[in-house]
Amino acid sequence: MTRATRPSLPPQQLAAAALALLARDGRREEAATGFIWRTTSIGGSGLAFDIVCSGPDLPKEMEPEIASGALIAKQRPWAGTYRLVVRVAGSIVLDLYWKQGEPSRIMGFARGDWEFDLATKGGSV
Repeated sequence: MTRATRPSLPPQQLAAAALALLARDGRREEAATGFIWRTTSIGGSGLAFDIVCSGPDLPKEMEPEIASGALIAKQRPWAGTYRLVVRVAGSIVLDLYWKQGEPSRIMGFARGDWEFDLATKGGSV
């Protein structure tokens, strides 16, 4: 994975960029629990993104508040309505899970130059 050479971007901004790409270029598939939207895109530095979001519809943004570790431990088990996963070169670099009106869960997040490619491609920079 590439090393970040610019200031870090918040996961909410990266999610907005990924969801914008899905809204613009994604294809919708039926799934057992709703729908899945998928797209692959090439960023300015040549990195390929595989973006997938599952849920009953395609949201425009994730819930802005991020759950604390204490809240996550207190609410186990917990299931979200939406899940957004971004892969670069086969590795998960962003994995978010949320439901409306509750803090989002960061399941996985790896910093890198991919952040700026995604934000630029999704129109959030």
